[in-house]
Amino acid sequence: RSQLAAMATGAPLQAVPPPVLEATWNNYQPGTRRPYGVMEWPALLRKLDRIDPGFRD
Repeated sequence: RSQLAAMATGAPLQAVPPPVLEATWNNYQPGTRRPYGVMEWPALLRKLDRIDPGFRD
């Protein structure tokens, strides 16, 4: 969607430099930044608490 919106402007697109692509890719590899779920799981539990506080029973 973003690419189509950018292309619709008619302006030349700026390519992302390869070092930026590689650094971004590396940041999302398992174990690089933090283990999966460390932030997500507590957030999901908080959301579930809001929706149905009795789910823990």
